[in-house]
Amino acid sequence: MCKSPFVYRVLLCLLFQLYFSNDQAQVAYDSSSPIRHPNAIDDIQTSSQIEKLLKKTERYYADFHVTDLSTSSDKCKRLSDSVHAVPYFKADFDHNGYTDLIVIGYWGRDPFVLCMLDSGKENPTVIRLTQGHFNECSFPVLTSAGTSPAVDYYYFRQPDGLHITDSSDVIEHKKLLFMYGGFVEYNPTPVDYKIEKIEYESTMCYGRCPAFKMTIDSNRDAIYEPIQFNIQKPGKYRGQIDKEAYGAIENLLNYTNFAMLNDSYRVGWTDDQTSILKITYDNGKVKTIQDYGLIATFGLSQVYKLLLNLRDSQSWK
Repeated sequence: MCKSPFVYRVLLCLLFQLYFSNDQAQVAYDSSSPIRHPNAIDDIQTSSQIEKLLKKTERYYADFHVTDLSTSSDKCKRLSDSVHAVPYFKADFDHNGYTDLIVIGYWGRDPFVLCMLDSGKENPTVIRLTQGHFNECSFPVLTSAGTSPAVDYYYFRQPDGLHITDSSDVIEHKKLLFMYGGFVEYNPTPVDYKIEKIEYESTMCYGRCPAFKMTIDSNRDAIYEPIQFNIQKPGKYRGQIDKEAYGAIENLLNYTNFAMLNDSYRVGWTDDQTSILKITYDNGKVKTIQDYGLIATFGLSQVYKLLLNLRDSQSWK
């Protein structure tokens, strides 16, 4: 607790004074954030208000209901109680001066953890923290990374294949920080590899997954080959990636310390998409990561999204 007699010092010290329980939100702000802008999320005090805002923001989530943690299964309740989880909490995760909100709930029968990001537009942007299937017992908890609000994400280890195993009772934990449009694993000691070329390929799946190939060199010259379920017709296109978009991908790859990640990842279900990420760096070294399901890590998943966005954000000829 802060003891400064000066009001402005007291306000700064409120950074991580939080912990309201159950249907009240935990709140945290970064003292380095811009001037605060009051928004609709600031006024939220109940689960029903969250559900109404979600429905107004995206009809897609009209059936989303905030979780009542007291009615969770015994297994989930033991985990949520042990980490002092609450149904939702607030913070300025993207450092733009607007309050954001993370909420635990059910969309239909499926459990989801969602984040509502406010950027001052009419409605917040909704992104998912939940990855894949079998995530009924996933509990985010508000924490910090340095001076930034962060998320401690607790969950049970993914099942082996399609069947629940004893390993499903093993609790996993990741500290997540928001950067480059998504939540990624916090890395207090990022590396600085010299990336020379990025090659990415995504395959088809049982559905409408966009299949394409893309190669980008260190001069930002790129070749894009749409295969199926892209706006562009199949073929070979060339372009130059703008500095901001390329810098985000390069910086995020280094932040994830891609060279130290596994060479192969695989989810425990079928009919999903595969990605192959090949990075040439530091005078010809090569790292290749094959990812069936595209959720190897939070950081890699965000890299894939940034590469996917290039299809429509860049000029191709």
